[in-house]
Amino acid sequence: MGLSATEIDILDMYEDEEYDKRVVDVSLLDASEVLQAYTYVWANSTDPDLYGEWDFEEFKESKLKGYLEMTKNYVEVLEDTETSLP
Repeated sequence: MGLSATEIDILDMYEDEEYDKRVVDVSLLDASEVLQAYTYVWANSTDPDLYGEWDFEEFKESKLKGYLEMTKNYVEVLEDTETSLP
């Protein structure tokens, strides 16, 4: 909620063809209201890393630094592209 069309376009470019963009129903645990939202689902459903438990603490310890560096580089490329457009 609250994202501009430009921000959604940036997310679409970031997720690229490795993800399928789908509409899903979502609700808060403490509310009965159901909303629709976009989600990006990993397109390779046979990827063995797709299944199993995801541990946020493990992610923070082992992968967060690399993830932040990757997203920082993406933003820099995006900004460079915008400044080079006529």
